[in-house]
Amino acid sequence: MTSTVGSRVSATLAAITYDVQFLASKISQDITKEADRLCVLADVPLSSALRILLGLAQDDPTASKLIQARLLWVEGGNPKEIVSLLRSLHDGGCAPATYLMAQAIEIGMAPEMRLDPAALFLESANQNYLPAMEYAADSLIAGNWGIERRKEAIMLLRKAAEMGSGASALTLSHALRAGDCLPEDEYEADVWLLRASQAGHPVAMEEVRFRRKL
Repeated sequence: MTSTVGSRVSATLAAITYDVQFLASKISQDITKEADRLCVLADVPLSSALRILLGLAQDDPTASKLIQARLLWVEGGNPKEIVSLLRSLHDGGCAPATYLMAQAIEIGMAPEMRLDPAALFLESANQNYLPAMEYAADSLIAGNWGIERRKEAIMLLRKAAEMGSGASALTLSHALRAGDCLPEDEYEADVWLLRASQAGHPVAMEEVRFRRKL
């Protein structure tokens, strides 16, 4: 059984041709998405996928620390150790670590830290880290960080949508159609709806099909 799983993982890794530089670039985009992708491709649990990534990233200290922190988090490790790893990466300017640290603080994993998670999410978003951009834009537009700050979401939504985020493109389309936080524009709303659909967002794809029937 073990050899079968090992063979499947080896074959999968060969098929997707990982190398350390490629891995580091993917980790800088979204460690969670990359681990989830490997879970599906290799048919292994998330912790196993992270361990595979950790082995591949051993020559990249930043990627290794980031994966270690995520692995500890998934396996219910010591919160102080997790936050310590993330803090050291954050201090070195690692946007994904800043994003994860914001999440940790938001859920109460680091009560001793007197940092504003919203500010950390925005810091990571301002470094063009797409998951942080999506999260910050959604939080702002929903008024979670203050109703008076909702308009700040539009710039992030546009930027994230331009970077290929289907979710942000769809939210931007809805805002344009409703004239919410920016002038109403049906044409531009349709453009972003189509972009969201092309990015594979299921709700956008369904909405495009519905509108074509009208």
